[in-house]
Amino acid sequence: MSKAENPTISVPITVTLSEQSVLLLEGIAEGGIYGKNRAEVAARFIDQALEDFVVFARFKLPLRKDNKQALARVYPNAEDAIVVRSKRPGKQARKR
Repeated sequence: MSKAENPTISVPITVTLSEQSVLLLEGIAEGGIYGKNRAEVAARFIDQALEDFVVFARFKLPLRKDNKQALARVYPNAEDAIVVRSKRPGKQARKR
């Protein structure tokens, strides 16, 4: 049976971790449960931590409207935890 395709788009990022964290990720990857290598394991842990942060903590995220719509597709149960950033009235850029 083939693995189901991930419905979300993946975007590569660079993360700097301590040597101890990297060794821990490599050890977890050896078991193959969370990923085949340390990068896959790290991605899984980051995804899970972000989901917990947004969905379970009900953190109010100040997002642009397009980002809100994208997050709502990924985390449909977090709709009430996602707010759109509003522009602060009365603030204007200074002329130079």
